[in-house]
Amino acid sequence: MNEPTLAERLDRLEWENRRLKLAGAVIMIAIAAVLLMGQATPSKVVEVVEAQRFILRDSKGRNRGGLQVMDDGRPILQLADENGLTRAEMVVLSNNTPALYFYDYERGRDVGRKHLAWLGVSKHGSVTLALIDRKEQSQAQLSGTGPRLHFIGKDGRVIWRAP
Repeated sequence: MNEPTLAERLDRLEWENRRLKLAGAVIMIAIAAVLLMGQATPSKVVEVVEAQRFILRDSKGRNRGGLQVMDDGRPILQLADENGLTRAEMVVLSNNTPALYFYDYERGRDVGRKHLAWLGVSKHGSVTLALIDRKEQSQAQLSGTGPRLHFIGKDGRVIWRAP
């Protein structure tokens, strides 16, 4: 039989030894990398986020609303339907009073946007809730510092008032 010589056996052992050392080094580097990645400090909750505009998107990437500061400095929050049309809006008016609007659209187009309802506070603290029909021909208002209800026609005149 052909048995390897002592020199051949020694060469083979040295080659296997180098191969094991290299494999061991690669495994150690991989384990160290995994451990170091796991040692990263957990992300902390951010206390303050600052921006001039936030956009709200759904899972399909469609615009569903936003929060922003207008050019004149007034903040506005808008909520949109699946077509991207604004349906509700909360805004601080130019006289520094808040208002909440609800919209409808003529045949689903932005150009036909109509108020359906709005809730606002006057500069003097009087609250007004207005309900408007889809044709904008009449509206009901509950307003004043005390309860007061009246219905207004298309021409803007009061057509009925609660005592």
